[in-house]
Amino acid sequence: MGAAALIRRPLLAAFIFTSCYVIERIGELNTVCISFLLFTAAFFALSFTRVYWYVLAVDTLHSAGYGLAKSALTVHFSKAGSKASSGVILGLDSMFFFLGMDCGATFFGLLFHAIGVRSTLLLYAGMTAIMLAIFLCYLKFSKHVNEYEKLPVDSDDDVDNSNANDDNKHINNLQ
Repeated sequence: MGAAALIRRPLLAAFIFTSCYVIERIGELNTVCISFLLFTAAFFALSFTRVYWYVLAVDTLHSAGYGLAKSALTVHFSKAGSKASSGVILGLDSMFFFLGMDCGATFFGLLFHAIGVRSTLLLYAGMTAIMLAIFLCYLKFSKHVNEYEKLPVDSDDDVDNSNANDDNKHINNLQ
């Protein structure tokens, strides 16, 4: 496990660092497609790999897919809000990634026990390939994939100020 961490973490950092170049060149949604493809290939390869050192090599695909997906989805979701809400968007992004990893690990363990390791990995490869196909169809046939309206900085203030004058009058009457 220590060897896996020594290999995986620096590669993950390198893929997150270089993801900005990939995103600039092909766009964040196409980068997500590449990460789905990497996850599919990694699950499929892991289902047939029995040598530990090969597992380490295949694990680089997971690192690449995770680094690219996390960066691309962060860029994509940050376009959905104003600059004032970017911290909230990053927090939600991290929360859903970690929630997905925790739930996925639990589900993985249950499936390992129920149907076996190879079948579970093949099932995950198939599900990821299906998600890739659905996402590619969405990108191909959706007309408004990359259209975002530029929000003003003050757009996060959803406070209704129509009663503000009434509140100020009430406070002045109390004094």
